[in-house]
Amino acid sequence: VNATVARTGYTGEDGFEIFVANDDASTVWDALLAAGRDAGLKPIGLGARDTLRLEARFSLYGNDIDETTNPIEAGLGWVVKHDKAMFVGKESLQQIKASPLPRNGWSGRWPERPQPPPQSPDVNAGSGPVRFLLNPVALQRLEGGILVGLSLLMYWKQSGSWVLYIVLILSPDLFVLGYLRGPRAGAAIYNLGHTWLLPGVLAAGGLIGGTPLLASLALIWFGHIGVDRLLGYGLKLSSAFQDTHLGRIGRKS
Repeated sequence: VNATVARTGYTGEDGFEIFVANDDASTVWDALLAAGRDAGLKPIGLGARDTLRLEARFSLYGNDIDETTNPIEAGLGWVVKHDKAMFVGKESLQQIKASPLPRNGWSGRWPERPQPPPQSPDVNAGSGPVRFLLNPVALQRLEGGILVGLSLLMYWKQSGSWVLYIVLILSPDLFVLGYLRGPRAGAAIYNLGHTWLLPGVLAAGGLIGGTPLLASLALIWFGHIGVDRLLGYGLKLSSAFQDTHLGRIGRKS
């Protein structure tokens, strides 16, 4: 098996990181457990990894720190050359350093506890259809694609206006304005506009009342949600705008 072995000390312990191809991961995993079984080697999860890195005061981006965290709050002030003549952000950091911290990333008390980052699929999940069925992110993307296809087909069958479709397809993103009221309210309002609840009510109203316009609006709304899921844009978590139930936007899977 071809592997890259590193010793970055990411967990805060004296260990190694092993990088192998996905297809070789389960083989290497089983071999390591077999080799260390007599010595009492046991697997641990990401929760144990987090306790180890926290003991070493190692931050995890997206969980402990993000783009809203400054180096002082993150406990990383030691990497900043405060005595340097000039650098971008120097005055702001000096003011922060001279004042009580509004939050301390290592005190265990945050104004709003960040959500844990979504975890990767199990490397021992199997292969082929089984591996796919055990990957919730991939399944929801597939559901999104099916939803888009069905909404387009039904819209075409009822002879809806394609001009109306093009004009309104992005309108559900107006729910992002909820973030003007803060991250928690913003996530709740955004999610309200990106679940099947409201378009479902419109669709029911259109079918029961025999109103084609309501049915058309519902199908456009369903199409928007389907495109979002297909592209990997999930429902928002309250920790940050980029954090969704399908993973962090902009992070490669």
